[in-house]
Amino acid sequence: MLWSWITIAVHNFLTSVRYSTLAKFKIKLGFIGCICYTLLIWVGVANPTAAAATLRHSDPRPDSTLDRSPMEVLTWFSMPITAGSDLRIFDADFADMANGKPEIDPDDVTLLRLPVVSLPAGRYTVKWRAEGRDGSITEGEFKFNVSPVLNYSELLPVLVGISAVLITLLGSGIGWWLLRRWIRVGRR
Repeated sequence: MLWSWITIAVHNFLTSVRYSTLAKFKIKLGFIGCICYTLLIWVGVANPTAAAATLRHSDPRPDSTLDRSPMEVLTWFSMPITAGSDLRIFDADFADMANGKPEIDPDDVTLLRLPVVSLPAGRYTVKWRAEGRDGSITEGEFKFNVSPVLNYSELLPVLVGISAVLITLLGSGIGWWLLRRWIRVGRR
């Protein structure tokens, strides 16, 4: 239906203006070529099987700073992934920090899990490779930080020392004030 309407519109346009037969043929050919090109673009963009598995979100999030080590790294993808997918975590020295192999979650085939060892403070790189059911492969990486944990047992002697100095200064200041006040009272 649409094609016949387009053909009639082109025919009416060409017959309303005087063109040579060759010029009319070139115009028809160019018009048909534009329509075919547009249809190919629409089919290519709207085809969901042409999409590749891309990273939707993760836990920990990219460029985040955690106050403690995560138990595992979780990555969700835009489409179901297959066993060819991979997930790895490295520290700043490129040492593998995984505590097992990555597994696809049986309840959510877009989720890839990787257990990790207890991560000390530092910057970590997660590298992922996703293989979609259509065979498409995408790769990427993101980084996150684990902040140092304060050890209060190491901080306690410092706090006691600072407290002792403050108490001494405060005590001597109060003592000096009282002494000056006593001297003033005695002179009256």
